[in-house]
Amino acid sequence: MNGALDCTAEPADVRFVNPKQTLLRPIFSAVRHMARVFYLLIRYAPASETTSIIFSLEAGMAVRNLAVAAFVVGSLLSHQAFAVPDASLNSAARQEVVQTLATKLKANYVLPDVAERVAAAIVKKNADGGYAAATSAQAFSAALSKDLRELSKDKHFRTDHDERFRERSDDGFPTRAEMEAIRDRMAQRGYGIEKVERLMGNVGYIDLRGFGPTEFVGPAYTAAISLLSGTDALILDLRRNGGGRPASVAYLMSHFFPMGDERHLNDLYDRPTNTTQQYWTNPAITQRYDKPVYVLTSARTFSGGEECAYDFQTQKRATLVGETTGGGANPVGP
Repeated sequence: MNGALDCTAEPADVRFVNPKQTLLRPIFSAVRHMARVFYLLIRYAPASETTSIIFSLEAGMAVRNLAVAAFVVGSLLSHQAFAVPDASLNSAARQEVVQTLATKLKANYVLPDVAERVAAAIVKKNADGGYAAATSAQAFSAALSKDLRELSKDKHFRTDHDERFRERSDDGFPTRAEMEAIRDRMAQRGYGIEKVERLMGNVGYIDLRGFGPTEFVGPAYTAAISLLSGTDALILDLRRNGGGRPASVAYLMSHFFPMGDERHLNDLYDRPTNTTQQYWTNPAITQRYDKPVYVLTSARTFSGGEECAYDFQTQKRATLVGETTGGGANPVGP
């Protein structure tokens, strides 16, 4: 499946990280914590003690403000010292990147005719000097990303410069440390679940932002459905869902059919291995939801989020409400 899902008709894992934001996050967290403590002190302290609390806080505030300010400025200066410089690229480096990219596209992209056309286009543009002005890694990455998306009509495409990147072998598996890091990251993000709520009228609401590895997010999906099992209807909000693992989409879908009703949801073809993987509902899941379901979509619903909406639509299990989705419901990899 590839392309946008038009929900106006009748009822289709990579993030940019700002290093400065990453470095400053602990600072902002500490400031928020201090503000919260101050609020609780004022909110719950007896009236007779409020004045003394404010006075005590203000007494040391000047020194603390200076300390916090110095810490923030020092962190910003340190960031400049440790920031990764934007590498410069000469014509030979750009030529190597374009040739390698063209080769990888033609060998791996799911649509061979599109791969041939896109590869030929970027090779020709580079030969004609079309990328000559992109003398830095960031500028070249941005130019390639733009061209790849426009030429292929596939919004999954993105190029970036990463000195740490190493191409994985076909039999490469994450180490135990890598898996623990993924588990921690999923937990910190609420396993992709932004909100679980019971709205007025006894309507359940789940705001789901992504589909992480099934072994981590699966139990969270079941817990969310269990919390809302007594509602009369459910709204699944995929308006800001950027996608993720197809297996996790199938795991979530498994909650919405009766026990014993096994459904074939989707097939995904992998061109490098020339194999097709089928995705079915999971009969081992015992928590089921049999009430009406409404799925919200937007132009930001992408990739696995589109697949989820598509599955609900083709299985006639939900009413879709919203905008045409982003148009990238095909699996990707580095």
